[in-house]
Amino acid sequence: MPPTPRIEDALLTPREVVFTRTVRVERSLVWRLWTESRHLAQWWGPHGFTNPECAIDPRPGGRLGILLRSPDGDEYLNVGAVQLIDPPAQLVFTVALLNRKHGRTSPA
Repeated sequence: MPPTPRIEDALLTPREVVFTRTVRVERSLVWRLWTESRHLAQWWGPHGFTNPECAIDPRPGGRLGILLRSPDGDEYLNVGAVQLIDPPAQLVFTVALLNRKHGRTSPA
């Protein structure tokens, strides 16, 4: 397995966030959990939030859309695009969080 990149080594713009998590599980399973919409909905967002709408098209240029609902009923739309895939090792996508209380937009 290649070494985990260090934040100090990355050239990040002020608006980029990098998340790294190490888990002891088969890569193929993690790949499925992040590239199949019904599973991705279970991973996304903080504790107590739900994702009533979730879609990902796991190919370069594919769209990502997740409707995030807070326990209070506030809704936020996450939209983005898949940039790079290398199954089952690497999945790179962009995402932007939009406050959806001001208008309806489809998640993907």
